[in-house]
Amino acid sequence: MTRTDRTIGILAVLFMLALISVFGYFVYISGGIEEIFLIGQDDEEKGFRRIEFAYDVSDYDRALYLSSDFLAEYPDSVFVPRVYIISAEILFNRGDYEGARRQAIRVLSRRDSNADDFADSAIILGKIMKETSQYDRAGISFLENAFLKADASRQAKLAVYLGYYYLLRNDYRYALNYFNQATGEYSLIGRADIYILQNKTSEAIQEFLNYFSLYPRGENIETVKTNFFAQSFKHAQRLESQSMDGAAIEYYLNIVNNFRNTDDADLALYNIAEIYYKNKNYDSAILFLKRVLSHRSRFANDKALFRLGVIYYETDKKIDALRELRRLVNEYPDSLLRNQAQEWIDVISTELLYS
Repeated sequence: MTRTDRTIGILAVLFMLALISVFGYFVYISGGIEEIFLIGQDDEEKGFRRIEFAYDVSDYDRALYLSSDFLAEYPDSVFVPRVYIISAEILFNRGDYEGARRQAIRVLSRRDSNADDFADSAIILGKIMKETSQYDRAGISFLENAFLKADASRQAKLAVYLGYYYLLRNDYRYALNYFNQATGEYSLIGRADIYILQNKTSEAIQEFLNYFSLYPRGENIETVKTNFFAQSFKHAQRLESQSMDGAAIEYYLNIVNNFRNTDDADLALYNIAEIYYKNKNYDSAILFLKRVLSHRSRFANDKALFRLGVIYYETDKKIDALRELRRLVNEYPDSLLRNQAQEWIDVISTELLYS
């Protein structure tokens, strides 16, 4: 087979796949594809499966429309709880929390709801309460009751919402117990929130580091990064004030390693340099100051240049000191350190003139 033949064959296959996709779309729009999967089912089950199918393919308007018709036609169906749950999920995702809540409560108030339907409705209720930060005792009773009956995977989801309820009540023991039984991003975030409120900063930072490891592209990554930086920076400064410079440097390095080439990383690098400068470890200070200047971020460059100038002056490298200070004045005219740098330039220039 020639290369041309192979190319033609590949194009033919792609063309057929495109035709099948287009055909499938129009079959779905006409409702025909559903019927393929509904052969042999009675009208009641067919009605429910159509709702499920519309929900699964994200045709939410149709799912809600079919749900309304189904509930009117089959009010006593065994599928009614699942129809309410599907409707609640759609309404929640659309931001209609009150509508979603009503649908979930309908399932939770039924005596014949099975454990899975009860738990799934309670999970929706928990999501609503967490999203709105409005917790009520009746809703929490539903969640706690569902937690006792649910399977392990549903318990892990319910634990998140129960954890946040007790966290808002400042009942850290119960909150931590539930977050320890939860899975997913919020199990880590919830524990970190508790540790922050308890001033256990190092434990909170460790939870954030665990989050970065497990969920590098998590939906809460930006919020976690912000909180991680704030807590790490504050903790490092606290350690500095207690003359625990080595430990402070470790926390600054955590920031550097997780925020590479950012303003936050450069500020942490600069603070490390300041620790070394304070301890007269000039070689290490210069090393970290140069790392600041080598990055794309210019956030701490003026500070780094000023400190380099001072270090070079104190180590009797006045020409080098002038170079860095002049660079600050010329490249950062709006810096708050510009006037101080100019004063140093004048002093050093005078000393060199008469040396």
